[in-house]
Amino acid sequence: MSENQAINETPVANEKKTSVLRKWFFFVVFVLLLIFYGATLWNQGTRYGYVTGTITIDGQPAPAGIAVSFQPKSISGSPSLGVTNSEGRYEMKFTYAQKGVQIGPCYVRFAPYSSEDEKVTLTIPKNYSEGIDNVVHVKPGDQTFDFDIKIKNDVSVEQGQDGEPTGE
Repeated sequence: MSENQAINETPVANEKKTSVLRKWFFFVVFVLLLIFYGATLWNQGTRYGYVTGTITIDGQPAPAGIAVSFQPKSISGSPSLGVTNSEGRYEMKFTYAQKGVQIGPCYVRFAPYSSEDEKVTLTIPKNYSEGIDNVVHVKPGDQTFDFDIKIKNDVSVEQGQDGEPTGE
């Protein structure tokens, strides 16, 4: 092999090495991105539980428009909101596009929800609206939480002149 041939082959060999190194570099970067993206998706999936349920009021399906909020007990937690349909069923949403509730213990609160189309005039007792007594533990995955709001027991009974209940 002459000296000229050795000089001419060296740049070609270097280009092949560079090309192989480039391919390996991009392959490793691609694999790392896939791992990072997959871990991010997996982590998001375990941060939320898909929560649905039915609300009844004194045993009867709640009217459409009762707001349900799940507020995580942790200070850094963000609430999720659901609203009952005409059958008293609700589905919790963390954001407009993301269904679910952050996992962990949550206070559950209920309130009348009025939209432009409907006005709900139901009075929710304080122990349900403040959520102090209503704590559930949300886990990853699908789960159902049904609630029966007791209103009749919380309403004071009017008495007639004879001291007997008036039947209202």
